[in-house]
Amino acid sequence: MISLLGIAFAAQLQGGIPSWTLSPAPTLTIEDDGTPATQFVRIMGVARLSNGHIAVANRGTNDIRIFDARAKHVTTFGRTGDGPGEFRRLEWIGRSGDTAWFYDSGLQRITWVLLGAKPELSGTTRVTATGKRERFSVTGRLPDGRYVVTTLVSPTFEGPPGVHRLPGSAGIVARTGDGDVTWLGDFMSAAIFVYNPTGDVKNAAVGPTAFSPWLRSATGNGLIWIGDGVDSLVVVRANDLSRSVVRVPFQSREPGKALIDAAREDEAPGNPSPEGKAFLDAKYGAKYLPQRLPSFESLVPGPQGELWVQEYAGNRSFPTQYVVLDATGRPKGRVSVTGGNRVREVGLDYVILVHEDPDGVESVRLHRLDRR
Repeated sequence: MISLLGIAFAAQLQGGIPSWTLSPAPTLTIEDDGTPATQFVRIMGVARLSNGHIAVANRGTNDIRIFDARAKHVTTFGRTGDGPGEFRRLEWIGRSGDTAWFYDSGLQRITWVLLGAKPELSGTTRVTATGKRERFSVTGRLPDGRYVVTTLVSPTFEGPPGVHRLPGSAGIVARTGDGDVTWLGDFMSAAIFVYNPTGDVKNAAVGPTAFSPWLRSATGNGLIWIGDGVDSLVVVRANDLSRSVVRVPFQSREPGKALIDAAREDEAPGNPSPEGKAFLDAKYGAKYLPQRLPSFESLVPGPQGELWVQEYAGNRSFPTQYVVLDATGRPKGRVSVTGGNRVREVGLDYVILVHEDPDGVESVRLHRLDRR
């Protein structure tokens, strides 16, 4: 009865949220035109600058590419390496105005850059902070210069075969990157499937379960939003570390056959051997499939302290929707997004999507946003 009441409440609440719309066609598209600058591999962040230019952080080549308002390539900053202005693994981008901060998980270093027609390197900080948790990655920056971190997941063969939920934590690191992590709390993160039919670790396999939840965080306007994919978020106010819990207005759903088939098809090329196929048979079998999907799969900070929460889709080719929460956690709008697209940046009157086609080719699309 409780779960049915929860579903009914979510449906009623979502029905009362105003629908916002994106322009039917993008007002700007940056796509592969045959030149290296427009060939993207794993876009990890985008930003619209004050002059209308678009900055695209491309993890595959460890650089940031700047395009003008007509999608013409202007310049590129960064490359693979260890020196100033170089990166090993771009992991996160945050910004204030036209200054952007980039976290390099390969070098455990934060680099900040004044973006423009001629990007200027402003400084770097090594992240050497310690904490009695798993390894962590920078996932946000506060107005006073401190950084938000979230622990990583390290699947192991420890424990019996089956599904295991791993812990996760979120915390704050000093702006200098050193000292101790101030942990904000312990949460749950990924669900891991350990497969070992023979009892021999040489034949074992391990990885996230089908449709695993994951610990997420987002930072904006002095607020830190933390959630593990269930139906609520913890909101921490950075100035005094006070917190509250916000309900996410999504209905609980079972994984449908179309989603299961699509997810398994995506994983099949990476598991071509008989052992790999047996692993997928078990992972997507009725015994180990979750009964319910996570509520959400990504958090994107928006302007004026709002948060865009993506309903769990489970497959990039599937359409999805975002519910927009204001700084108090109250739903203020919802936006539907077609398959292949995911929101990467939000302004007052625009949304930037990263689109991925069936062949995995990525492009950047800017749409007008109507908040009525």
